[in-house]
Formats: sequence, structure tokens, C-alpha cells
Amino acid sequence: MTFGVLVATVALLWRPDGWTYFLSSGLTCGAFGAWGITDRLLGEQAELDGGAAWLLRVVRFVCAGVGAVAGVGFVFRVLFTFLGTWIS
Repeated sequence: MTFGVLVATVALLWRPDGWTYFLSSGLTCGAFGAWGITDRLLGEQAELDGGAAWLLRVVRFVCAGVGAVAGVGFVFRVLFTFLGTWIS
């Protein structure tokens, strides 16, 4: 999780060539790591009260959404790069 967030942060601040690739892949990895942590917490601590379990479920859902959107964005960016040379 930490490496993905680090890559996304560096891509946003430094903005090298192709920074959107780094941003979307970093967000995908970071979101997957955060989703895994919250999923494990939910599984291990089944006796959590309603508020804490609800918050973990919301965080897990948000992480899944961010990861999915970033992953689809990465795939589209790669496709646009390769198809842009064929279709102009």
C-alpha cells in the first residue's frame, strides 16, 4: 500500500513524462493494499461493534472503487497510447 501511494504522490508532484501511467498504477496498487488491510481487519475482528464494522466496510468499498477506476484509467491510457499511432 505504501509504495503505491508513494508512486502516486511522486507522479503528482514531479509530473515526469507519462506521469498519468505512474499515477494510475500507484493508485491501483495503493487502493488494493488498503482494501486488503480493511478486509483482513473485518475478517479477524468479527466482534466489532456496529459503528466500527460499518466504517471498515465503507473504507473497503471506497478503496475498491478508487482501485477499479484507477485500473480502468490505466488500461485506457495504455490503449490510447498504442491506438493513437494507428488511428490518427
